[in-house]
Amino acid sequence: TAVGVTLMYTVYAMDAGPVIAQERRELDGNEHASDLLEELFEVGAKMLVRALDAVADGSAQKLEQDSSLVTHARKMTPEDGRLTFTANAVITHNQVRAFSGWPGTTMDVDLLEPAPSATDSDSSVGRAQLEKGERVKVKVLRTEVGRREGGMKLGVHEITLNKQRNALVVTCDDGSELLITQLQPPGKKPMDARSWWNGLRNRKPLRARVPH
Repeated sequence: TAVGVTLMYTVYAMDAGPVIAQERRELDGNEHASDLLEELFEVGAKMLVRALDAVADGSAQKLEQDSSLVTHARKMTPEDGRLTFTANAVITHNQVRAFSGWPGTTMDVDLLEPAPSATDSDSSVGRAQLEKGERVKVKVLRTEVGRREGGMKLGVHEITLNKQRNALVVTCDDGSELLITQLQPPGKKPMDARSWWNGLRNRKPLRARVPH
């Protein structure tokens, strides 16, 4: 898979002008769209500088585009960046990569309060306390694939911390695992997984349930 930069003449149609120059950039599968945008802007600027003289004197080679090969993509919305973990971890990881920058990716996390004490954990009071908490929307900034396959695991919503990899472990519905290495809580700056975990104050994090 690859992306690239194209220099073209402008015409009264969307991205339809004759092509002046192109540069291709192979992907390794870990890039984020926001990082690529900066990189490709720089590449495009250098291409434009190199092509200006030829454009000015009319000697630039023009390659007409084939309108029969046009493809269309719908407009992105914030909903595209909502992580539900109903898909495989690879797909979810690519979702984070694709929508970094805008619209960004978010996940709903339920933070449950612990039982008042160990002796009360089996009592009705303890169970009621465990059900109390709050739901927060967290921005997910960087991820890795922890496990590609694992078998169906519907109902596994608890988020854990992998201390060795400094990553939150989220189990997807198919049993695959996504590692979240950087995230941003509401009103806070981006932080690593361990910092977020330490700020939970013994609350139990669960990924929000999604109706099936």
